[in-house]
Amino acid sequence: MHYSPIRFSGLVPVGVQAVYYGELLWRLAGTGAVDYQFQTGDVELDRLIMHIRAARATAQRNEERAHRLTEQVLQRPSGGTVRDLGLLLGLSHGRVHQLMQRHALRLSSVEGGDAA
Repeated sequence: MHYSPIRFSGLVPVGVQAVYYGELLWRLAGTGAVDYQFQTGDVELDRLIMHIRAARATAQRNEERAHRLTEQVLQRPSGGTVRDLGLLLGLSHGRVHQLMQRHALRLSSVEGGDAA
């Protein structure tokens, strides 16, 4: 969604006001994230913010992909220890153990649901 510029009673809010009104619109519309289009008056700052947002969106997609791939790895028999998997995945062995337990719970609830 694009809400730019946001006009409220003839005012064009900037900075924190724009974020407040954007959040208010997001809550009212309930359609997902608001894509803020703004101009601070500083072309270089606007460019940097645009690049930061793009980098964060890319990082979020990469994090989601890493999560899916980690799930795939944990579903396969590895022959190694939880510590080995943690080292290979760049996670603590405790986190690997948590993820494996979560996967086992999902499997048992799916299998239990099919049997009922």
